[in-house]
This record gives sequence, structure tokens and C-alpha cells, in this order.
Amino acid sequence: MSFRQVAIAAGQFAFMALMGAHLSSAAESSHACTDSAQQYWKTFRVAALKNNPALVADLSRFPFHLRGSLDDSEMRELARQDFIKVFPKLLKTDPGLSPTPSTMRAFARATTKLSPSFCNASGNQVRVRTWVFELEPEGWRFVQAFVED
Repeated sequence: MSFRQVAIAAGQFAFMALMGAHLSSAAESSHACTDSAQQYWKTFRVAALKNNPALVADLSRFPFHLRGSLDDSEMRELARQDFIKVFPKLLKTDPGLSPTPSTMRAFARATTKLSPSFCNASGNQVRVRTWVFELEPEGWRFVQAFVED
């Protein structure tokens, strides 16, 4: 084999390896959410849309983590009583989907079912725009939210 043939073969191998990694990554990021996650979202969504912070708190883990939207934002830990006070702000947070401002309330109203892209490959975490949910031993819980800095 000439040097040119070896170089072409090496380039083709590298291209195929990169394509395989990309396809594998794409497949992992697009999978169905579990039935338990879908059921939890249905219950959580109703409580959130009814603006019932006490019920949403029952569906959450404490301390609850609250972060700004920037990478260097400090994380705050909220106790249940602080979470109940802050929850209306979480409904008003912009989900960041479009140039036109919106709210997580509007996004939740429009999102009756979890999209596969919201759920991780392990089936233990769901990210619905600025809200994060995790599967705990006692079931799904709202664990973290991001708010505008």
C-alpha cells in the first residue's frame, strides 16, 4: 500500500468512527420517557397549572436547588417554606425557546406529554426546559430549577 492509500484509509476510518459516535449519541438522546415519568409529569403539571405551591412542594425534594441561568451562577438551596414562596417566580421563568418571551406556565400548559428529548438515557432524570426532575427511591421529584439572573 502506498502512503496515499494508507492516508485515505486512515481518513475513512476516522470519519466512520466519528459518524458512529455521532449516531450513537443521537440515539441516546432520543428515547421514550418511562411510564412513571409520564404519570408524574401529568400530576405535577396539574398542580403547577393550578398554581398550588403546597402540592408542587409535596412532589419536590428538599433542599430544592435553584440556580441562575449562567454557568457561574451560585446555587441556592431552598427549604420547603422558601420554595413555596419562590414557586410563582418559577412559573414566570422564560423557557428560552424563542426570541419572544414566554413562561414556563405557558410551556407546561402546552406540554401534555414528555418529549423523548426531555429524558436521559438512564431513565432517572427529566429536564423540562428550566425544570429538572429526578427519580428518587420514593418516586419522581422536582429537584432543581433555573431562573433568569
